Amino acid sequence: MNRSGQDQISSEEPKHRHCRPVFKTTFRAASPCLRRLPLDTKDYALPEMIQVKEPTIKERTRGILNRYGLLDKETEVRIAYRVNLQVASKGLPTLLIVTKWGTVDAGRKWTQAAEDMVALVDETFQTPAHMRMVLDVEMIAPRLVLPVYFDTVRNRPDLQAAWPRISSIVSDRLEAHEATFDKMNSLSLFRVGNSPELEQNPITVYISVDFESDETQWDTVVDDIRSNCRDEGWTDLSIHIEHNEIFTGLLFDCKVVTGTVA
Repeated sequence: MNRSGQDQISSEEPKHRHCRPVFKTTFRAASPCLRRLPLDTKDYALPEMIQVKEPTIKERTRGILNRYGLLDKETEVRIAYRVNLQVASKGLPTLLIVTKWGTVDAGRKWTQAAEDMVALVDETFQTPAHMRMVLDVEMIAPRLVLPVYFDTVRNRPDLQAAWPRISSIVSDRLEAHEATFDKMNSLSLFRVGNSPELEQNPITVYISVDFESDETQWDTVVDDIRSNCRDEGWTDLSIHIEHNEIFTGLLFDCKVVTGTVA
């Protein structure tokens, strides 16, 4: 992917005129691309040109988040290296924001906020004579960086009886979308969430797909599956898609399995 900039942004506040694309999926937005999870975060020494600008970038980033109603006391803004542990590399310096996803128009707000951050970063470091991209931008919701707990679904004989029908509908809808057609690895029903109080986590249709599946299209797939489930009367089911290998386990009354997503 071409990681060089093309336009200089000189306005005092970014106006969505950015020189590289922003990609968004549920709970994430990033530029110049959505890197595949899991990623680790390392506080390696930053180049001096970034260190000098870091306080201003972080302050203005928090201002952008506040403007879109995405800033709260749990929000984390930092500049660090995001590292793929499966690749022998130091990683990429990244303006990393961990903040709430929200419930009202979250996708639009995250996309616009990320666009403003890209504009901020690029206007900070680029000049007509120096158009090199210096920082990646990544926004991610806490649920994707906190420990994730899987538990079986207990005391729901209605869902146990309905699972063949639920799984059939979900499989059909996955095959109806290019991003997930012939890419499903696993389909299960668990309680999945960030609470160690396992019964507090929502009952979730868990779907793992091949790494070739385009996650920027998953929002549409999830909406389709959720709509079809609600039409059948299953209104309390969450839907979760992720890149993963085959995930095995009994659906009902089996041992607890826990894991993390970094």
